[in-house]
Amino acid sequence: MAKDTISDRIRLARIKVRSRSFHTSQSILSKYKQILFPNMCDDIFTWMAPELIQSIVGLSFTVFCIIGICINCTVLFALYKSRLPCINPLYILTGFTIGTCTIRLSIMGFTWGPAVFLDRNIIGSNDVGWFSYLTTYVIVVLWAEGAVTQVFIAVNRLFTMRDMAWRRFFSRKACIIYVIAVVPSIGTFQHVVTNTMPCCKYYFIPHLYSPFPALRKGGEPNIVFDYIYRPMNLACYSIPVVCYLMIFAQVYASNKNREAWGMERRKETRRTLHFAYTFMFYLALYITLEIQQYIPPTMPILNALMIYFAICDCTSMALIQGLMNSNIRQSIRRGRNFRATVTPSAKETKPDNTSTKNHDTCLSQNVSLHQQM
Repeated sequence: MAKDTISDRIRLARIKVRSRSFHTSQSILSKYKQILFPNMCDDIFTWMAPELIQSIVGLSFTVFCIIGICINCTVLFALYKSRLPCINPLYILTGFTIGTCTIRLSIMGFTWGPAVFLDRNIIGSNDVGWFSYLTTYVIVVLWAEGAVTQVFIAVNRLFTMRDMAWRRFFSRKACIIYVIAVVPSIGTFQHVVTNTMPCCKYYFIPHLYSPFPALRKGGEPNIVFDYIYRPMNLACYSIPVVCYLMIFAQVYASNKNREAWGMERRKETRRTLHFAYTFMFYLALYITLEIQQYIPPTMPILNALMIYFAICDCTSMALIQGLMNSNIRQSIRRGRNFRATVTPSAKETKPDNTSTKNHDTCLSQNVSLHQQM
């Protein structure tokens, strides 16, 4: 009996210690909430899972954003060291886009991640504070800038291709590819047009759920989101898709019709892979961003997946440049092997016999002159 009472006392003491530590952690979290997110509503993932999974999701947002920031900074540093912007102005736009994507990642990682971790809703409510409005508008501006820059890069790549043959773009296979790419976006285009026309009072979907609900109040149409952001998103992500489709069709036709051997064949294959990967990434991104408009807030798992897609979008340009551009890869390797490049080689450390001989002759001549004097 004595052993049972002692074990019960120990168990009760452990429970008290755990409850005290839990209450202290909750008080610390509540203070952090009041300081960082004062006027925001609750509960982004109450429908989803227990608090542990919610904390894991919030931490994963921040961790993935930090990984994306590291990737973007590495590619930016390699782009600077490779001196490519001095040769081709297109790489200035590329570096500018990667820089703005890094800013977007830093905002998402250090606002959305802690908000989900602390059970606060930055995304998915109309009753939000000034902090949510500020981060939302900054992200929208950076998103629009990145989309417009992608249009310039895609058009530049399209018109700088060698041996442009426009008849290849309108061949039978190319038209089939265009139809396959355009058909999924017809419904989205109709939906966007009916919702952005000022004269339309009856909406296709009465209450749209957007990735930035802080821009709309009470489900009413917002000027920034409905009349600026959404048409810009549709145009700026569909133009690069069409440009990369045309480039892919041109490179595919040149590989099929022309006998290329040796290094030329490898260059064509590398270029084909480059544009194929870019095209697939942007088409997938375009479709997923438009699908997000139909996701209600009662499905937070899909909202979380869309945020992960946004993180992938911010790292896509850096990954494509780092994987497909040989100059950037070489500069990354040179930066990794910095010590090996700094240490002098055997040729540099080997003494020069001619210089020592000349020095000895000069000394002997000086000694002889001194003796004569």
